[in-house]
Amino acid sequence: MRKILFLLFVTGSFWSCKQADNGRVEEKKYALKSQICRGDDCSKVEIEIPYFSGDKKSFTVINDEILQQVSSLISFAETGEQFENYEELMQNFIQSYEKIKTDFPNEPIPWEAKIDVDAERLSKQLVNVTYDFYTFTGGAHGNYGKISQFYDMETGKTVPVKQLFVNYSGFEKMVKDKFYAIYKLNEGDSLEEKGFMFEDNRFYLADNIMISDDDVEVYYNPYEIAPYANGATELKFTFDEVKPYLNPVYFKN
Repeated sequence: MRKILFLLFVTGSFWSCKQADNGRVEEKKYALKSQICRGDDCSKVEIEIPYFSGDKKSFTVINDEILQQVSSLISFAETGEQFENYEELMQNFIQSYEKIKTDFPNEPIPWEAKIDVDAERLSKQLVNVTYDFYTFTGGAHGNYGKISQFYDMETGKTVPVKQLFVNYSGFEKMVKDKFYAIYKLNEGDSLEEKGFMFEDNRFYLADNIMISDDDVEVYYNPYEIAPYANGATELKFTFDEVKPYLNPVYFKN
């Protein structure tokens, strides 16, 4: 079945002088739509990514890491199978829907996947890549959320969140204090009885922390610590509030 593929390249600006490393980021947009539709409603995939362009081998590593992370959000491939490019990935998503639709013509309503990936250069060494996603593959509702990852620009390797802090426990306490203040909790309260779903009934930091030059966001995805109906839980701080806890190895010009 013929499908429509759309690809757009937008060249972004070069890194600023303080971050110069013979590289730039290009914004790339991909879209694919099935031709098996319900009236005007068709299964579709839309992906927008930052593409690191330059001479460094680390850029290739980061680009591949982004592809694999996006794949983990929408792929229906066998465990361990990897995609060479976004066209293959989108074909996999659409073909998975079309197979089910062919086998059960009256059952599945069109699927949808929308992935927006953003890159925030924090220093010469560090970039924060954030994945904002929405997917619907049947059921009562779609799935949405954010994933944050940090990459070392020199090696391309993932940097663990704890490594970004010199005082992780101090930062965790600051976040906990704000969380308890927002939800009017007292020390000693049962988080479970208050409607939260923290493992072992103890507060902990989210895996997903987004950092920019201006602010820091701690993001709990739906279902992570509260029912889906509550949505995501977001706690925001100014960069200056968090700066004393950060590792200067990564946060310097």
